[in-house]
Amino acid sequence: MRLDIGSKARLFAVLGTRDSDFRGQLQLGAERSQDMPARGLRVSGTSPDVDLPGWAGWVVATTTAASDESVLTDVDLQMAGQQRLQLDRSDGPWVLKLDGPTAQGFVRFEESGDRPAAVVAQFERLHLPEPGDGDVDLTLTPGMVPTLHLWVKDLRVGDAQLGEARLEAFASDTGLRVDLLEARSPDLEIHANGDWRSTLAGGESHFKIRMLSEDLGRMLKGLGFAGVIAGGQTLAEIDAQWRGAPYAFALERLNGSIDVSVGQGRFLDVNPGAGRIFGLLSFRELPRRLALDFRDLFQAGMSFDRIEGRFELADGNAWTENLTVRGPAADLLIIGRTGLSSRDYDQQVMVAPHVSGVLPVLGGLAAGPVGAAAGFLAQGMVAQGGDIEKTSWVHYSIAGSWEKPVVARLTPVRPDAPPPAARRPARRAVPDDRRRTECFGGMR
Repeated sequence: MRLDIGSKARLFAVLGTRDSDFRGQLQLGAERSQDMPARGLRVSGTSPDVDLPGWAGWVVATTTAASDESVLTDVDLQMAGQQRLQLDRSDGPWVLKLDGPTAQGFVRFEESGDRPAAVVAQFERLHLPEPGDGDVDLTLTPGMVPTLHLWVKDLRVGDAQLGEARLEAFASDTGLRVDLLEARSPDLEIHANGDWRSTLAGGESHFKIRMLSEDLGRMLKGLGFAGVIAGGQTLAEIDAQWRGAPYAFALERLNGSIDVSVGQGRFLDVNPGAGRIFGLLSFRELPRRLALDFRDLFQAGMSFDRIEGRFELADGNAWTENLTVRGPAADLLIIGRTGLSSRDYDQQVMVAPHVSGVLPVLGGLAAGPVGAAAGFLAQGMVAQGGDIEKTSWVHYSIAGSWEKPVVARLTPVRPDAPPPAARRPARRAVPDDRRRTECFGGMR
C-alpha cells in the first residue's frame, strides 16, 4: 500500500496476515527511493521541526513497558541546520544519536525495573537555545523522569558558555534527587544539588547553587553579558526553591536567598540592557550622579575594592538591607528592592566619599543606616575646621525602571545634626526562619 499526505510525507508498506508480517517506510520531506526494513517500520527523510522530548519520552515509555510491542525499528532524519537525528536499537537498548553543529553525541536508554528507563548521555558538544519565559510545564512530573547520567564536553545555553558539565540524578521517594550538577569553564564554576519533588500543587524544585569565578567580568562574558564589569573574584551562593522543573529556573521565579562576595574590579559604563543580569543596582546612573558632587573622584565607570551582601528573593523581587560596596573613591551601603519581574528599583544608597584622606571601616558599624551615618561622623569624614565639607555622607534614592532609573539626592545632613534613619521601602515580610543577623551593622 501507499499513503500520501500531500507532498510532506508518504508511507510505503507491505501488509500480511499477522502483525509480524508488517514492514514499511515512512518518508518525510521529498520523495526518494524505497528502503524498507525486513520487518517493522523505518522513519527517514527531512524535517525542519523534530519533537526531541516527544521521541525521548516515547522511548522511555517503551523501554519501561513490560513487553515491547513497538513496530518501530529505526529513525534517520535530517533536521534544520545540518543536524542529523538517528534512533535505533540494533545493539540492544534504544540509542538516540545526534550529529551536527549544535549537538554531537548519543543518549542510551537502559531498562531500570519499575522506574522509567535509565538514561546515559555523552556529548562532545551540546548547544541549547535560550530558555523561554520560564512558564511551568505541568505535563512533566518528577516521577516521569528517569535516572540520569550526563556528561558534556562543551555545554552552551543561549549565549552562555558553560564548558564541561556533568549531571547525576536518581529517583527518590518524593521525585528526583540531583546529587551532582556541575559545569566548569576557564571563567566559571557552577556546583549544585537539590530535589525536584511532587507536591499537591505540582512539581517544585529546591536547589543549592554555588558559583565561583576568578574574574566576574569574564564570567559574565561567558554567560552572555560582555562589557558589564572588569575583574572581580566572585563567590555567589543561592539557596532557593521555585515552582516547576529545575529547567524552569529564573531569578524572578525564585523564593530564597543569594549571598554575594566580589573582589576588586570596576563597573563599566554599559548600556541599560545589561540590567538583565546586573539590574540589582543601577551602577550606570549612580556614578554619573555622584560625579556632580565628587567629579574629581570618579572616572568612566566605577572602581570597587569589594562588594558583599545578601538578597532575599520573593514574589519576583530581590530585597537587600546590607549590600556594601567598598571602593577607593567612596563606600556605599544599599538597601531596598529590585523588581526582577517588574524590572524596576526602589532603593536607597548611603555614600561615604573618601575625602579628607580618611577611609571609613564599614564592617565595624553597629546599627544599620542610622549607625552608618553616625559611624561616618565618628570616623572623621568631615574636614576639621571651616566649611570645607558641609556633610559627612550623602543619601540618594534610586527609583523607576531599569532602563531609566531616577537617581535623586535626598536632604543633606550637616555634621552637627543627628543622623536620620534611611527610609526603608515597604517590603514583604520574611519568615522568621529566614531572618538572619548579618555582619554589616547587625541589620535584620
